[in-house]
Amino acid sequence: MKKLIAVAAILSVMFLGAGTSHALLGVPDAVPGEDILIPFFIVSMTGTDNCLITITDVNGFGAVDCLHLRLYDVNSVEVYNDEVTMTPFDVYVTDARDIIENQMSPAGRIALEVDLDGDTVNDHWVGYMHFQNETVAPANDFIAHVYQVDVAAGMVAGYTGVSLEDATAVADACLEAYSGLGVDFVGLEAFSADALLEASAWLTTGLTGGGALTAEWFRLMPRVYVADNTVNSTNLIIIWTDVEPGISVVGPLHLNFFDEEENCTSSPFDIPDELSIIDVKDVFPLGLTNVPPAAYIAGWIDIVTPDLSLPPTGFDGERLWLGYSLQRAAMADGTTLDVILEAHRDAGTGVSPRP
Repeated sequence: MKKLIAVAAILSVMFLGAGTSHALLGVPDAVPGEDILIPFFIVSMTGTDNCLITITDVNGFGAVDCLHLRLYDVNSVEVYNDEVTMTPFDVYVTDARDIIENQMSPAGRIALEVDLDGDTVNDHWVGYMHFQNETVAPANDFIAHVYQVDVAAGMVAGYTGVSLEDATAVADACLEAYSGLGVDFVGLEAFSADALLEASAWLTTGLTGGGALTAEWFRLMPRVYVADNTVNSTNLIIIWTDVEPGISVVGPLHLNFFDEEENCTSSPFDIPDELSIIDVKDVFPLGLTNVPPAAYIAGWIDIVTPDLSLPPTGFDGERLWLGYSLQRAAMADGTTLDVILEAHRDAGTGVSPRP
C-alpha cells in the first residue's frame, strides 16, 4: 500500500449530536465521512495533466477498514473497481493516471475519453470515483484531498474530496440520499435541493424533521474568470449529478450570465451528462466579454433548474448536485493562475430569484 509522508489535516467541526460531527447537512462540507466521492478527475491522454488523490482515516477505530473503489465515466457507467484496505490512521494515495494507464482494461480506458478542446479529437480521460465503505459497522472516519496538476506547466490546484456522511440516523428523510441506478448513495447524506432546503429550515425556523419541505428549484452559482482569449487561459465549469431513477440528465437550459459591471445576458447552456465539463469560452455571451486591460471574461453564471423558459426538464428535488469552477492561465510574466472553486448553491420554493 502506498504511503504519503504528510501531516494529517486538522478539521474544524460543529457537533449536532453525540458522537457524530456535522456541519450543515445537505452541503458538501469539510468533515469526516463514511464514504468518499471524488466528483471529477481530468487526465490528459498525451500531456501531463493528472489527478492525485489522498484518503485519510482520521479516527482509527477499526483494526482494518475496507473501501470499495468504483470508477465511473461521465455517464455514470462503472468501468473499473478495486478494493482498498486501510489500517488505523492510514493514508491511501493514488493517482488517476496510474489507475487508467496501468490498471484498467483497454475498453474501460476508451470509455473515459472525451474531447475537452472542441477539435473533435479525444484528448483527455474524464470520470469520477466513489470509495464505498464496506467495513463492518462503518463510521464517519475518512477525509480526502484532490490535486489537479499539470507538472509541465507548473500548475497545481486542489479541492477537498466530498465526504458522504452517514445519514441513517437523521431525523428527516429528506437529508438521506436514495439508491440510484448504478451508483448507490442510500443511507448517506444527500446533496440535493430538498436536503439543502430542509437543513436551512432547521437553522432558520427550528424545524426538527418531518420531511414536509419539497424544493421547487435549485441553483448553482459558479464564478467565471478567463484571463485572456488565448489557448493558455481556460475556465471549465464542472457539474456532477447522480444517476436519477426514471429521469434523464438535466439537458438544455437557458441561463443568465453576469459580468462584473452588473450586466446580464441570457444564453443557452447544456448539462449533457451526469458529469459535465463545460468550457466557459463556449457558452459565455460575447456581449459581456471584457477587453484588455480588463479580464477577457469575468463574472458568474446563474444556473437555475427547472428552466421555466423551456419545457420541463425533469426537475426532482432529490437529485444530488455538485459544482466547481476550474480556472487556469499561463500569464505573460511567467506566473500561473490555477484554482478550483466550489460553486455556491441555493434551493427554495415558489419563484426562483432569477432576474
